[in-house]
Amino acid sequence: MNHFLYCSCFAQANVPSLPGVTFETSGNAWLAVRTYLALIVVGIVVDIGLAAVLLVHPARWTQHVSRLQWRPWTPREAGWLMFLLTMLYFLATVLQPFVSAFAGGDAMEQKTFWVVAQSVFFHVAGLAVVVWSLAQRRLSWSSAFGLRGRNLLRDIRLGFVFYVGMLPFLCFYSLIYQAGLRYVGYNPLPQDVALVLAGEQPFWMRIYLTFLAVLLAPFFEEVLFRGIGLPLFARRYGVAPAIVAVSLVFAVIHFHLPSLVPLFVIAVGFSLAYIYSESILVPIVMHGLFNGVNLVLLTMLGGH
Repeated sequence: MNHFLYCSCFAQANVPSLPGVTFETSGNAWLAVRTYLALIVVGIVVDIGLAAVLLVHPARWTQHVSRLQWRPWTPREAGWLMFLLTMLYFLATVLQPFVSAFAGGDAMEQKTFWVVAQSVFFHVAGLAVVVWSLAQRRLSWSSAFGLRGRNLLRDIRLGFVFYVGMLPFLCFYSLIYQAGLRYVGYNPLPQDVALVLAGEQPFWMRIYLTFLAVLLAPFFEEVLFRGIGLPLFARRYGVAPAIVAVSLVFAVIHFHLPSLVPLFVIAVGFSLAYIYSESILVPIVMHGLFNGVNLVLLTMLGGH
């Protein structure tokens, strides 16, 4: 999702003009800006509170890292899983021209069809591969990802708190990055998925895209990057290089230059939250909130 679009509102009085999408420059747009500003203020308060808590009760970081490194993913098993997922991803990429041609219609209809097809090829199929892998190895979601029913409410609360606390850092680095892009003459534009969500869509399609953004994509991507990739890299290279590497890959595979730094920053936040909480549900909630809030603000900007 395109966080940079909302931070752009703070740097300029309008938003990009995009084919097939009309963004409001007053009314709803300024309501979106004020809403995001309010979230950032709340985030600053949360960060002060978290800092105070950690001063009184320091995190047992060494223990958290040790538990992360002993997640039951061997290089061979995870490598095979990553290979299958990579093949699915590139298969979807190779098929994009054929998918667009099959979709027909205007450019927006083709983008919509492609977003749906890509989610099926990568997210749905990838999640099925993960479930199959767990069943083959007789691993529980608890042992593989720290997902425990008795901690459900705690993990959801932590996800909310860490998401809000991350927003001030995210917007700060996003604004600096956007300023740099504009300084060199690059005009940031949203990803295809943002264009699709901002455009006019049938009700059923908007429901599916919302499900994709808020539930399916966050669940699968956090299982893949934080649940599987992060422990493997941490065990081999150490936790700090692992966080950087996994976050960079997460940002790069979105293939969207304007979102590179914001996605890297938020991926670092997801990784730290997973290590601290030892539960994959915490970064899943953070990721879902990130996409969901952006979706709401994007809808407001589009005047829907």
